Amino acid sequence: MTQIPDWWHLSIRVQHIGQTIVGMQTLETPAHPTISFAAAEADRLRHLLWNGYTEEAWHLVRSIQSWARRISHFAGSFHEARARKLWGHCADLRTYVGNSKAAIVDY
Repeated sequence: MTQIPDWWHLSIRVQHIGQTIVGMQTLETPAHPTISFAAAEADRLRHLLWNGYTEEAWHLVRSIQSWARRISHFAGSFHEARARKLWGHCADLRTYVGNSKAAIVDY
């Protein structure tokens, strides 16, 4: 029997990433280029996971974590706490996907 992951919990984890990035964009006008790039890529996460591209989604989440570090470094204390929060949401999603990787199917 194939175990299918809990898509609601997976979707919520992706949503937390997106909401954190949107919050960062809202606070800084114009947004730091790295924040804008992370926002565009975060929109792809749900699509990748829903269509079974777990490996690409895994790498994309790692990239967003890397961008969170850059945002913290370049935007300084203004986004430091939010960047740490973004990094944590990404780590949570990576753990969840890592534990469910074999069970994620292409819908």
